[in-house]
Amino acid sequence: PDVVLVLLVGTYAQGRYLGERRAPTLTETVRRWREYGPREWPLPHPSPRNGVWLRREAWFGTEVVPALRARIAALAR
Repeated sequence: PDVVLVLLVGTYAQGRYLGERRAPTLTETVRRWREYGPREWPLPHPSPRNGVWLRREAWFGTEVVPALRARIAALAR
């Protein structure tokens, strides 16, 4: 009950904790991050193998990362 932020890193975590609320693909799930917040944040796995995904999905770095940083900063106050 005291958990205020859950980072769902990768498809396995998203499948486990979002269940049927998860979109059909990782990209779609992460793109819909606002629907799961402010508690749950679906994220891609930070594996070096995901570099292609991160380059292809530039919106992640410009939209999701700053919003997540702001959420963490707000919780740290």
